[in-house]
Amino acid sequence: MTDRAHATLSGAELTIKLLARHGVDTLFALSGNGVLAFFDAALDADIRVIDTRHESAAVQAAGGRALCTRKPEVCIVTEGPGLCNALGGIAGLHHDGVPVIVITNCEADDLFGTSCFQEVPQVEAAAAISKWSVKVHDIRQLPDVIARAFREAAAGIPGPVVITLPNHVVHGHVDAALLTRRTPALSKATSATQPSAEFIAQTLALLQKAHKPVILAGAGAFWDGADEPLLRFAEHTGIPVGTCSLGRGLVPDQHPCCFGDGTPGGAPPALMEADTVLVLGERIDHLFAFGQRWAPGATIVQVCAEPVAIARSIDTAASTSADSRAVMAALLSALGPATWPRTDWLARLKAGQAERLAELHAVTPETAAGIHPGQVAKVLQEVAGRDRVTIFDGANGMIWAREYLPVHNPEHFIHMGRLGMIGMGLPYALGARTVHPDLPVILVVGDGSLGFHFMEFETAIRHQLPLVVVVLNDSAWGIEQHFQRRIFARTTGTALSHVRYDQLAQSLGGFGAYVTKEEELAGVLRTALATGVPAIVNVRTENVEHRTVAAAGKRLLQQHREHQPR
Repeated sequence: MTDRAHATLSGAELTIKLLARHGVDTLFALSGNGVLAFFDAALDADIRVIDTRHESAAVQAAGGRALCTRKPEVCIVTEGPGLCNALGGIAGLHHDGVPVIVITNCEADDLFGTSCFQEVPQVEAAAAISKWSVKVHDIRQLPDVIARAFREAAAGIPGPVVITLPNHVVHGHVDAALLTRRTPALSKATSATQPSAEFIAQTLALLQKAHKPVILAGAGAFWDGADEPLLRFAEHTGIPVGTCSLGRGLVPDQHPCCFGDGTPGGAPPALMEADTVLVLGERIDHLFAFGQRWAPGATIVQVCAEPVAIARSIDTAASTSADSRAVMAALLSALGPATWPRTDWLARLKAGQAERLAELHAVTPETAAGIHPGQVAKVLQEVAGRDRVTIFDGANGMIWAREYLPVHNPEHFIHMGRLGMIGMGLPYALGARTVHPDLPVILVVGDGSLGFHFMEFETAIRHQLPLVVVVLNDSAWGIEQHFQRRIFARTTGTALSHVRYDQLAQSLGGFGAYVTKEEELAGVLRTALATGVPAIVNVRTENVEHRTVAAAGKRLLQQHREHQPR
């Protein structure tokens, strides 16, 4: 080995070593000429590279891993078309607030702007759908840029960061001593942003005088790790908790203080009577019907890391951009020995949720059209139990399945997010599997959604990442068909071939089974879970309209009629 090899590092080597110093041991990628140096450097750093079949899938797989680790994860994609392919995944993570660092390359500065190979204005393209998009022009900037990327990705409302490294930075060399240079803190500040004493006193007073208070805990509470103080506060006060978006499971669905899903589409009808709502770590956006599904005149208290999102769609009586865990810890400390009156409000919400679920469970039995998607979820719950990671992808079938499976742990429950980007399920499952090698990882997905990134099943086989894919196969874009029938009384462009995904799985070297009878399902699922290889259980299901889909269809029909010429 030469003295130069001892004394210097290439930009790619320095980047990989910096990632390792930040705790990265797995990254997701898709090869390309400009990023091969990172792949080679990862071998020496003992960082596992999971190479996918599409760049968007690489980004989403890193997102799936981040949702299980609650910290930023990393993917690497090549320049130009590679970064363009990744933009969809980046946009989805940005809307959901998932911290992923995307590293890409481009031509050297002296060539950029000359219509050089694969030239795309990728810094600008990524800027609109990420928290920070930056090009590094000098290799000596790498330690500071990488450190800032981890801070930016995790701070406030988390999200994706995109770093573009020109080829003269990737392949240039610098003194290896640069690696030992001190850089700022790796992620969030060591002390969380604290709420003011005034906010805590005001919030506590509002909750104490309320007759029907609720806490709705969401994504910010998840990333801030508010689980423990939230649970203790709910147990002490008896205030009902609903969990939302990435916060589902922060308080387990079956806990006495939790009524499950707190969003309008999944909450018990009685939630509309709430007179005081503490929104913990969430924007009040379309996920909450912009606050229009709570009692008129309800008092709203909002905790959200994004100050501009506070009171954006509804007035708040109190608000803060403080850390959600710090807020709950401060509320706990301020409680003192006082006892809170117990009312029938919590019992009413719990009863309403039980009634709603009982209504759902009284599903239509299987017909010639297939098995009811809710029945598939019921059987899956019986077979897989609660110690599992479940990912939901798709629309109509996913809505049914998600209703039936209780959530016990927010790191074990992943679903399509705010942007409504279907197709993310299989990549997310890959990422989850790298974190949970000892738990069943189960993807429940519609047949249309699975088609987006189906070849990531081959990625799972190649990297020995066993997972079970349960396909709710109704040969249709289900929700769109229901909307078409309601609005136009006919359908087109929404029918799909009945794809035998099970046979495709077998052809790739995995396990595949086709199920048309409900009595066959439990046995097949047990076999799939026990195979130790990636598996697909392809279930012929009935295209049944869920009540939330029906309600949305009625609203769309009304809008359609309102815009017709008179």
